[in-house]
Amino acid sequence: MNFYQFIIPRLNGKDIEKDFDYYLGLVKKGIAGFIIFGGKLEIVRQGISELQKEAERPLIIAADLERGLGQQIEGGTIFPPAMAIAAAITPPVPPLAKGGIKGGWGQVSGSRLTLLRKAFKAIAVEARDAGINTIFAPVLDINTNPKNPIISTRAFGEDAETVSFFGIEMIKALQANGIAACGKHFPGHGDTEIDSHIGLPLIKKDIQSLEKTELAPFRSAVKAGVKMIMLGHLKVPALDPSGIPVSLSEKAVRYLRDRMGFKGILITDAMNMGALTQDVIARSPEKIGTTWQSKNEIASLSARNDRIEERASLMALRAGVDLLLHPTDTERVVSYLQQRFSVQPPADPPRRTNGCQLSANTLFRKSLRLVRTQADSQRRATEKIKTPAAPDFGKNRRLSEKITKMSLKIDGQIGPLKKPFLIILNDAENAPSPIPLPRWEGLMGRVEDVSLSEKGRILAERLKEKFPDLKLQILKRSSRIQKLSVPDNASVIAAIFSGIKAWKGGPSPWLLKCIKKLEDRAEIFISFGSPYMMDGIGDCPRFFSLANPPECGTDTTPFKSPLKKGDLGGCRIGTVPAVKIYAWWDSEAAQKAVAEVL
Repeated sequence: MNFYQFIIPRLNGKDIEKDFDYYLGLVKKGIAGFIIFGGKLEIVRQGISELQKEAERPLIIAADLERGLGQQIEGGTIFPPAMAIAAAITPPVPPLAKGGIKGGWGQVSGSRLTLLRKAFKAIAVEARDAGINTIFAPVLDINTNPKNPIISTRAFGEDAETVSFFGIEMIKALQANGIAACGKHFPGHGDTEIDSHIGLPLIKKDIQSLEKTELAPFRSAVKAGVKMIMLGHLKVPALDPSGIPVSLSEKAVRYLRDRMGFKGILITDAMNMGALTQDVIARSPEKIGTTWQSKNEIASLSARNDRIEERASLMALRAGVDLLLHPTDTERVVSYLQQRFSVQPPADPPRRTNGCQLSANTLFRKSLRLVRTQADSQRRATEKIKTPAAPDFGKNRRLSEKITKMSLKIDGQIGPLKKPFLIILNDAENAPSPIPLPRWEGLMGRVEDVSLSEKGRILAERLKEKFPDLKLQILKRSSRIQKLSVPDNASVIAAIFSGIKAWKGGPSPWLLKCIKKLEDRAEIFISFGSPYMMDGIGDCPRFFSLANPPECGTDTTPFKSPLKKGDLGGCRIGTVPAVKIYAWWDSEAAQKAVAEVL
């Protein structure tokens, strides 16, 4: 048995030329395909073309393109996150407390629906032009938990109706334009408080609740003909009481196959994620069950922590999963699988052995023909396949900007800004090289050492054009500024930059404390990221003291306010609720749109 046909390893697009021989070696061994991260469009396109020409059967070339080709490949268009797209397309509804999007799909106008389909088609056409034939999208998770650290704006909404509507539209658009769509993360990652990149989330809902909410978008996707479904690293006792993650569970696979009728490809989430490397497989082998091996065998294997990914891969294949995504070491996984399967073969060898190959040769056949290689050109000539038009990147970028502007949501009434004072809260872990701002007047007088990272640069520059006397303060976790001194009668604008990022684990305590301390002083809050960052803001008066300004310091003590509840001595009371602006992401277009409304 050739176990390479079950694996989708990582391909680093930035090093595809340097490491081409390595990738070619995997192709010669029969690898199922690759997931692409990074790289320049022309180089990636050429490298994929060369690999496809050398492959015995078509390669699955996949990428995480929830927001378009530009999310991974330099030169492609990047679109707003899913929640922003939903906000742009959704008919106007009263703002929700959480800033979320909800219902009303019978009222979606023809123009809005056309715009949505154009965006999804653009994502497909650009990906196909790069040689990509599989996109790990749409995200079918329902963002039911505001504390979710990894889904948030990646989800289309907070209810099954919203997510199903947009999920179906994306699936149809992708697959009508030569791309295999992959719905994720089954059975739903929305109601969790743990990032599965870090640990194993637990979903406690019973099966009835799951079927009404989390499972509904996946059922809709299956009916819409989605080609692939990604199994999340999630512990869901309602699907498998043993505690085995869904991605490794035969019971979960059987639910998808038998109860939902899904006949496409099942792929795991990345095998190097913390949900597996830190889960019960490593810590409590005696609790994971006996469906695939004896307890003694599990215990003996678990003594070696360097074999966690290999053991998880074995469990996934024996559960009936078709593809393993992104193991750390492909060769080690293959070697381990060869050893274990020689001792105990799968229960259903024909289905397990041929599932991947059959899927690649049938489900992906049409999309793979559209990959621009010399061999494909010859097939087009003989089979009369219409050559797709090259993507119009300029048009697609303008489309992205339009959707971004339409997605902007404002909760409250923006009044005249007196002495505007911009405070940027930057929660980015790896901020780009700072850009100097020449002699801007900061909080402590005129300074020359104030610097601004890319986070907020466009916003600050545009506001500076409109308000020449704008004052600025940048606060980040590494900030050494000791005091936040706000001038009297200033209109404070708090811009929050905290993007959804794998391995991050949600917003830092530093950021949450900063927001909490600013809620009684800022007139306007702007979220360039999760809308849930501003839950509860604006519902109370704003208090501040000029005599005793708050202090800002380290991660542990971001602010020290002198104010106590009920103590109004020497303080000014603001009674107008703060305005909340939801910008969803931190792109240049989003920052420009916010600056315009201010």
